[in-house]
Amino acid sequence: MKVLVTGATGCLGRHLVAALKAGQRTEVWCTARQLPSEEGAIPADLAERESVFALVKRMRPEVIFHAAGSFSGDLDTDLTINAWSARWLLEAILGEGLSTRVVLIGSAAEYGRVAPQDNPIPESRVLAPVSVYGFSKATQTLLATHYASQRGADVVVARLFNLFAEDMSTRLFVGRMQLQIREYLRGERQRIETGNLDSERDYINVAEAVNQLRLIADDGCSGQIYHVASGRPVRMRELLARMLSEAGLDMNIVVDGSSHVGPGYDVPLIYANMDKTRSLRANDMASR
Repeated sequence: MKVLVTGATGCLGRHLVAALKAGQRTEVWCTARQLPSEEGAIPADLAERESVFALVKRMRPEVIFHAAGSFSGDLDTDLTINAWSARWLLEAILGEGLSTRVVLIGSAAEYGRVAPQDNPIPESRVLAPVSVYGFSKATQTLLATHYASQRGADVVVARLFNLFAEDMSTRLFVGRMQLQIREYLRGERQRIETGNLDSERDYINVAEAVNQLRLIADDGCSGQIYHVASGRPVRMRELLARMLSEAGLDMNIVVDGSSHVGPGYDVPLIYANMDKTRSLRANDMASR
């Protein structure tokens, strides 16, 4: 089976490529802004329609994991990478007459503000994003459902909540804390500085996220959205305490910036209803 992974040098992409390459009878190709110097890497500019069409025409993949993403905060940039590149992939597949299964990586940011009593959030919840990133990912979801229902594309959305891995981007909370912990251990800083630690989020280990993505690719129904999450909330303070403990540190070195967070800018609690994704796993086990 020929599999293409976009965004292959991002945290999720790297782990997904490694897991796929460990499998048998899988030919794995990848593309990203800065390609790794390894077998299976192929250049493509996902911001350019012609480049995406050429990529699909050349590769003719059986499965695409579209893990490329942008959270620059610039509307044009994020829409291009998070939405229009998905559209161009689907258009190219249909134009080539392929039956490629496409897995688009969505985001919990598509939901926007969520009241605590609305949890756990089902995939059917109305999308009301408040960030540029969430808006661009919600646009991708709308494109996916359109192409599945109106054009016959074989596409599913894997809506990712919060990822936890050892090599996260410093644009994200976990990555920022990992960097500060490393700097503290090297003696380059005296305190760990944070934002709001009272919020609760749904974090999933990257290995389990990859397992869920592969399950959704194999068994998900075209046009549907499936959560990739743990289904359990964790308070950010507790998450940081665990990270510090693993490094031999404690919360005494933390400067808590919770009091500096403006009102209405942070969702206090959000976590996923996992019934839909778990049903895929139950069906998969029953079929064996």
